[in-house]
Amino acid sequence: NQTKSRILAGDFNSYPGSVEWNIITERLADAWMVSPVGAEFTSTGKNPYQRLDAVFVSRDVYVVRAGVPTDLVSQADTALATDHLPVLAVVRI
Repeated sequence: NQTKSRILAGDFNSYPGSVEWNIITERLADAWMVSPVGAEFTSTGKNPYQRLDAVFVSRDVYVVRAGVPTDLVSQADTALATDHLPVLAVVRI
């Protein structure tokens, strides 16, 4: 019986600890919690104060890093581009 690796990413309009988030993390790991690098909060782009965007992975996926890539893109640039900051997850399957 082979395990199929899974990655789920997106804007969930939900946050850690919410009912929706808890349902997802019953089966998938929150990549930010596994290997946080960069910033956590994604919304709003100009003044981030909450995490609504995330990457979730099955337990067999190794998370190298996950988070808002502050070392790769400046907050000023991302705040101009979108209402939410981007999330980068580097994984190894």
